[in-house]
Amino acid sequence: MFFTENKNKIGGDRMKEKNRIFNTGQGVPESGEYLCQSGERAKFNKNEEFPACPISGKETTWHWQDRS
Repeated sequence: MFFTENKNKIGGDRMKEKNRIFNTGQGVPESGEYLCQSGERAKFNKNEEFPACPISGKETTWHWQDRS
């Protein structure tokens, strides 16, 4: 039972990360595809930094994209 509860908690933590909004300069929490505020998609690896917007060159926000 403990293993199941722990597994669910970890899965829940991953879902929270995927629903978060990230700012330019923050670290990428999980490798994958992200969408910037301007609608540009980009792939990042875990521990990279989110860059400025590829369209405007200004600070932006990014969120994870589920491409499954």
